[in-house]
Amino acid sequence: MADKSGVFKIWLVGMANPTSFNYNCYGEGTMYAIGMKLKTMFNQICQHDASKFASADYSWDPGTPADTDVVVYVCGTKERGSIIKSKSGKPIHDSASGGTYPYTGGMISEVYLREIDGAANFSTVAANIIFHEIMHNKLDAPTEKTVFDIHSLGGGGLASPVVSAGTALTDKNIALMAGALSKKVKQYTAEMQKALL
Repeated sequence: MADKSGVFKIWLVGMANPTSFNYNCYGEGTMYAIGMKLKTMFNQICQHDASKFASADYSWDPGTPADTDVVVYVCGTKERGSIIKSKSGKPIHDSASGGTYPYTGGMISEVYLREIDGAANFSTVAANIIFHEIMHNKLDAPTEKTVFDIHSLGGGGLASPVVSAGTALTDKNIALMAGALSKKVKQYTAEMQKALL
């Protein structure tokens, strides 16, 4: 196994202001729990032989992503997100809890908290949905695809069309993501500095 180095980072942009959306289960504690769940999953992926990274981390603070990092916008509703608001993205079905779109200004990944508001294990559900969108971001949405469609070829688990708090990483999820972490996918960062939290 080659020596691993560096940190794969997930940049989370909190665009869902709880005072505007009346979320009873979204705030700093939940944001921490979401981030730590993602960090744990991606640290597991970094241990796979196919990963070049030594570890993973996350941030809810504005910053400058590296060319292998991912950015996920955590929105209240799809109408508040970037994909359909101003980027002419593909229509997102009403029950969707997330979306990823290869915009010319960079890959946009976002999740919609209102779809899971009040869910048991809210932070785990949110983290799993974010992970699912990161799979799209790295695997099937870029021009250079690792798989054509994660829903059918991503190994089930967190690549499945619907994920819940009980959905777990599969060996194929891990292997696919481990090989793709170092893929350079330009991220949409124009709204990172507009975070509401």
